[in-house]
Amino acid sequence: MPQAAVRQASRRVLWLTAMLLGAQCAAAEELQSFEATYAASGHGLGGSSVVRLTQTGPQEWTYSSTEEPHGILRLLLPAKIVSESRLRIDANGVVPLSYRADDAAGRSSRGVDIHFDWDKGRVSGTDQGQAIDMALQPGVQNDLSVQVALIFQLLHGVTPTGFLLYDKSGIRNYRYSRDSEEVLDTPMGKIPTIVYRSQKDGSPRVTRFWCAPSLGFVPLRAEQRRVSSDGASSQEWLLSAVAVKRPAPP
Repeated sequence: MPQAAVRQASRRVLWLTAMLLGAQCAAAEELQSFEATYAASGHGLGGSSVVRLTQTGPQEWTYSSTEEPHGILRLLLPAKIVSESRLRIDANGVVPLSYRADDAAGRSSRGVDIHFDWDKGRVSGTDQGQAIDMALQPGVQNDLSVQVALIFQLLHGVTPTGFLLYDKSGIRNYRYSRDSEEVLDTPMGKIPTIVYRSQKDGSPRVTRFWCAPSLGFVPLRAEQRRVSSDGASSQEWLLSAVAVKRPAPP
């Protein structure tokens, strides 16, 4: 084999080795607390969102989201929207324990307060004025815990294929798949991401998440688009990260 071809083959081997080692390191990383701040937009309106994952015990975590309208959107949503989910996270994955949400104005028509009783296999509480008492299925998540479940699986080298999600009308199935790779130009610099997509069975809406392996797979962008029967799509909302805080490496 010519010397140039040998050098080229060696470079390919080294590149593949580095990629495999990098993937193994990413998969071996443990879940960490973080805080991410996003600029939010949709239908010509804007706001901000801050999400926080905090460990509160050996296997207990809290994931919260605070959304605040900006500009003219304050006329439509005059108060912050605050939501929080308590979780148990162990080697088997993410298990939601409770989920609550309100608009900080105390309007029961918007409030959610539900509890997951895994011993009895029931989820109960109130959801936007509706009494809830329904059977649980193994692996069911809520609107917040599913975000942590996605990160957890990616950290463990698993590409998720789907999640079951609680809805006051019943348990819904969301299909997940790997979509593409993209380098995002963010306020934190250019960061490589892997794009995953999610779609509820029978829904025209597709949600994509740009997850950054270098930041523990925290999504740096999330977007939902509505896809029509002819393949055309229109954006419904967009979240773009402006800052991500994680513990400093030891």
